[in-house]
Amino acid sequence: MFIDPIVHIDSPLYVEAEYQEGAELLVWLSTGSRLLVRDVSVEEFLELQREADHQAIVKPLATHRRQWV
Repeated sequence: MFIDPIVHIDSPLYVEAEYQEGAELLVWLSTGSRLLVRDVSVEEFLELQREADHQAIVKPLATHRRQWV
């Protein structure tokens, strides 16, 4: 099964997210900053793809380790 690793987010702050090898999610902010979220499962990413809104991206940001890159 092919999973598109990029999702466009309907949010004023979070613009786009890309799922990467190693269970990492790279999130682009509207300010141009990037945030790396670690230990995101494929299931969590698929849920983000289905919803693709502000609430959907806030959930993994609140529950996973993250760092600015």
